[in-house]
Parts: sequence; structure tokens; C-alpha cells
Amino acid sequence: MKKLLILFVVVMTFSSCGLYRRKLTRQTFNTADYKTEKIAYSPIIWESDSIGKTLIKKTSFLVPVYINGINKKLYMQFDLGAEISILYENTLIKLYKEQNLELDTLNSKKGNLYVKNVELTINKNVKITADKFYVWRNMGSDNIDTSPTIVGTLGYDIIGDNILILDFKENRYALTNKIPEIMKDKTQFIDNPDLNKFPIILPFKLGKKKIRLMYDSGASMFPILTGTKRLKKLSENGVIDNIGYVNSWGKKIRIYKQQELKPAIGNLYIGNIDLGKIDIYGANMYNKLSYAGGYLFGITGNVIFENKIIIIDRKNNRFGIIE
Repeated sequence: MKKLLILFVVVMTFSSCGLYRRKLTRQTFNTADYKTEKIAYSPIIWESDSIGKTLIKKTSFLVPVYINGINKKLYMQFDLGAEISILYENTLIKLYKEQNLELDTLNSKKGNLYVKNVELTINKNVKITADKFYVWRNMGSDNIDTSPTIVGTLGYDIIGDNILILDFKENRYALTNKIPEIMKDKTQFIDNPDLNKFPIILPFKLGKKKIRLMYDSGASMFPILTGTKRLKKLSENGVIDNIGYVNSWGKKIRIYKQQELKPAIGNLYIGNIDLGKIDIYGANMYNKLSYAGGYLFGITGNVIFENKIIIIDRKNNRFGIIE
């Protein structure tokens, strides 16, 4: 599992989201360069992990990229739960030394480190550039002989004014500036998504109860992850089980799961799409969500969109699903 900063959770609870979400919404990339009007897909490479003794085959995913000056296929985690894209300092330094290149960096007044003039090639038809790209100090590995070499994380800002297509049927993704009509005709666009500020917040129904969930592509395994206090209220007799730990950027977070949901808890719906009965998970760090009342119920991941295609059009605030 990826990071989700405790600070962000606190911010979400006290803000009703508006002001702080605007502050968290930053743009790293310039306008994308498309060499074709056709959709150019890139592969999704799933990563697995264990929680307790259970192997989870799809916990997060990587995407291949090329960075100008580095003659090597690299990979980045695709994480819409991170507000900005980042490069890992340790990995980056090792790669540049291997290529006999010198890093062109700058330091902000706050002491943040950036690499200047980065060109990121997603595939042969799509390239994005950044005048400055944030570098996470002391992050990553200097062992780049292993495969895959993970050089950073693509966050929420990868969307920008582009349209993001995540195709979980064929395990591929694309950035585009236009949805093809044939795809648009098959798409169910849901009402009232909240996409134009970080994070992505989507409206659902859990049975008859309307809820909002943050969509986090870096937390693939959880249909719903919420606080343990809320999880106990949803569970029959308030009983929840400790099922193990997940790794969150070097920290271990204890995860709980309901033994049995109360009979009144119904299926999960998004728009008119019935996602069926789900398991609900909890972590103590998300108990702070309860301070925000009913605004944000929890987090959801890619598992609820298994074998579906989702379309995220931030510019026009549209979220679509193809079953």
C-alpha cells in the first residue's frame, strides 16, 4: 500500500475540503504533446503484496516511462492519492551517474529540491514536460540493476487538462485530449463527481445511504477503507478482526476487517451501477474522518473497478465507467 499522509487526513476533516483542497492542488506538467489523435495506450504492471498471511495480487500498479537523457526504461507508481508527482532522489542520482550526466536542480526557498526541464515520455505518441519536477530527498534505491527500476510516482497532477483512461479490462491506461465517440456512447457518466481539486471524491451509495469516497489508485485492494470506529458501527455486534499490516512508505499500518456486516448494510452503488456486496476495512489513523461528520466516508481503490474502464475528465468534471 502507498502513503496517505496523516496530515492530509487531518486537513480533510477540518476543512469541508474547499480551501485546503485548493492549496493541495498543484500542477507539475505543461500541456501534453500528442503525436496522434488516436488513443495511445501504455501497459499497467500490477504489484502484489501480503497482508497477514494473505497474498494480494493487485495492491498497486506501475507504468513504464522514459526520462530525457536516461537511456533506460523506467517505471513509476501510478498513484492518484498523491497530490503531486515526485522523483526519488537516490534512484535519480544513481541513474544520472550511470549515464555520465549532471542533474540540473534547483532548491526552493522552503528547501525543496527540484529537477529542471524534465521530459517524460509515456509512449511513442505521448510526451509531457515539466519546468521543475519535485524530488523526494533520500527516497528510492541506488540499486538500479534490478528490474523494474522505480524512479518515482505519478500523482493526481498527471491528469491536468488531459482525459485519463484507466482500462482495467486490458490492463492499460492512456492520456488523451478527446474521448472517441464510440467509447463515449458506451460510457455511463455518474452525477456529481468532484474531480477538479485534489483528491478525487466520488459519490456512492452503501445500501440506501449516500456516501463520498476518495478514489486512490495507489490503494488497489480496498473496496472501502475507513476508520475503525466507523467500521465497528457497521459490523454485527461491533466485532472487527485484526488481519495484519500494510506497508505505507516504510511505515506499517494495522488493518482491520469486519467479521460480518450488519444485515441492513446493502450493496455498494456508483450511479446506477451495482458493485455488489463488499468487504469494509478499517485503520485507526482514519478515525479522524469522523470529525468531518458525513462529508467523507473513507477511501476506495481499484478493486471496485475490476474488469471495467474508467474515464476521468477533470477539466469538465466528468467521471465515466464502461462495464
